[in-house]
Amino acid sequence: MKVTIGSGNGIHSTILSGGKIAYSIFAIAKDMKISRKYKKPPIVEVSCEFRFKVKDPNDLTVPGRFYNKVEKLYPLKDELLGFEMGIEMKAKDIQQQVRQRMLGMEYKSKEGNELVRVAPNQLSVHRLPPYPSWEGFSPVVKSAYQEFQEIVQPESLERVGLRYIDRVEIPSKEFALKEYFRIYPETPESGLTNCVHFLMRMEFPFNSDRDMLRVMMLDQETTSRDKTAILLDWDYFLVKPEQIEMNKVWEWVEEAHNHILEAFEQSLTDSCRKLFE
Repeated sequence: MKVTIGSGNGIHSTILSGGKIAYSIFAIAKDMKISRKYKKPPIVEVSCEFRFKVKDPNDLTVPGRFYNKVEKLYPLKDELLGFEMGIEMKAKDIQQQVRQRMLGMEYKSKEGNELVRVAPNQLSVHRLPPYPSWEGFSPVVKSAYQEFQEIVQPESLERVGLRYIDRVEIPSKEFALKEYFRIYPETPESGLTNCVHFLMRMEFPFNSDRDMLRVMMLDQETTSRDKTAILLDWDYFLVKPEQIEMNKVWEWVEEAHNHILEAFEQSLTDSCRKLFE
C-alpha cells in the first residue's frame, strides 16, 4: 500500500492558548444538522458507555439481576475477566502472583450483533453490523440504561461516552488521502509523501471543555489485493461529569450523536461518500 498524504493543504489549524488546536473543518454552526442515509454505511461498531458512582462498586450480583430483566433479548452470556498482579514476600524469596478476577458479564442477542456489558458500576451497549440507524439503536441503549438504573440506583455519573468506528474501503492500493478525506496527516511538500502505514489522533473540545471528541484515523490490514482499508474512530465523551445531572443524560447523548455525525460528514469528500452508495 502506498498512500500519498497531505503536503500543506490538508487540515487548517490555529494554535490557541493552552496548547489547544482549533481546526476550521469542525467550525460548525450549532443549529447545523446533517442527516444522510447510506445504502452501505461504513460502520463496524457503535457503542454507548456509562460509568457511575455507586454505593458498592464490588457488588457482583448486579450483572445477574440485570440479566433477569433482559434474558429474552440477550440469551447468550459470557464472563468479563480481568487479571490482578501482586507480589508476595516470604522469608527467603519474592513470589509474583497473577489472579484472575471477574469484572462483569457480557450478554448477546441471538444474532450476536447486539450486546450489553454490565459491571457493578458500568454499563455499555454495543451494536455491530448491520446498523439499524440511530433511531433504531438509541431506544435499545435507553432501555438498558433504565433497567440498570432501576437495579443499581447510582448516585451520580462518572463518565458517558458515545463511540462510532467506521471502516472505509478504498478501491485502490495507491491514492492520495485528500481524494477521499478532508482530514489527513500532512508532510512537507517534498520528501515524505508516499506512506505505507499511518496513525493520526486529534482531540476537539466542545461546550467550554465539558466534552471532548477524540478522532483517530489509521490504516488497517486487508487481504484484498486491490483495496485499502482506513479506520475512523469517533469517541465523544464527557470530561466534566459534575456538569451533567442524571436526568439530563439523554440530552447529552443526543448532542454527542449530532456532533459525531457532523464531524463525520465534514471529514469526507464526495468521492468517499460515493463508496457508501
